[in-house]
Amino acid sequence: MDALGQLTGGIAHDFNNLLTGIIGSLDIVRRRMGDGRAADISRFMDAASASALRAAALTHRLLAFAPPILGHHAFGCEWAGDGNGGPAAPYPGRAGETAH
Repeated sequence: MDALGQLTGGIAHDFNNLLTGIIGSLDIVRRRMGDGRAADISRFMDAASASALRAAALTHRLLAFAPPILGHHAFGCEWAGDGNGGPAAPYPGRAGETAH
């Protein structure tokens, strides 16, 4: 049980680090746009996107160990969106789950 706790704690720590990059970058973008300094926000948008892609890759690796109904075969993508920037379609497997 201790090993499971250490594993989940490590995963939570990794996700927290990735979310910090996303949230922090978006907060800087919001403040700069509010101040009329939008000329240099692309690097912060790039940082947010890179963190989101790393989080998606981590999720993909974790799903490799999930049962088939929840694993990467059910989702088949790095992020749960429609591929065109829109929301994901409902996944019929379980309530509240979505898939690409």
